Amino acid sequence: MSSAYCTKSNAVDIFGNANITAWSDIDNDGNAATIAARIARGIVVVSDKIDDVMRRSPYRIPLTTPAGATPTAIVDIAAKLLGVWLYTPRGVEDFTGERPIHMLTPIEDDAKKELEEIRSGRKPIDAL
Repeated sequence: MSSAYCTKSNAVDIFGNANITAWSDIDNDGNAATIAARIARGIVVVSDKIDDVMRRSPYRIPLTTPAGATPTAIVDIAAKLLGVWLYTPRGVEDFTGERPIHMLTPIEDDAKKELEEIRSGRKPIDAL
C-alpha cells in the first residue's frame, strides 16, 4: 500500500466541504462513519493509482521530498482525483442543455495530464 498523498482537508480546499460530504454519502443517509470510510477508501485508491503511474518514473515510491513530505504538486493531483472519485458514482450524468456530461472531467483530465508531465520528467518535482 502506498502513502496517503492527500487528506480530506486537501479535497475540501478544492471542492468545498458540502460537496465532499455530499459526494461521499452514497446512501444519502448522513451516516458520518460511512462517509468517513468512503473518503478514507478514496484516498487509498487515488494514492495507489498515482503510485501505479509513477512506478515508470525516476522517482522513488512513495513520493516524498528530501524532508519527508509529499510534494505539493502530488497533494494537489491526489486531492483533485479524490474529488472526482467521490463524485463519479453520484453524478456521472449531469446535463448541460440536452447533452449528458461528467462535470469534473476537465479537472480529472488536468490532474492526469500534470501527473504524466511529472512522470515523464517534463515537470520536475522536489522528490527523491
